[in-house]
Amino acid sequence: MPADILTYEQAQQIYFKAPLDGYYCDGKLYGLPHEFNLENGGALVNPALFEKHGVAYPTVETFADMIADAQK
Repeated sequence: MPADILTYEQAQQIYFKAPLDGYYCDGKLYGLPHEFNLENGGALVNPALFEKHGVAYPTVETFADMIADAQK
């Protein structure tokens, strides 16, 4: 359920406070936490930012590639 249709109070019934508060600022819920297992070597990305900055998507094959793209 997207954050724009789920209130912070409703989200508190579903999520632990610490991860939920990472998406809550100035009385507005901007997103929802989701489990992400870093041992699997993934990353969450915003494709629109890749396009805006002229970075081909997806180009990341190594951690070094990810750092280079992030610096752009």
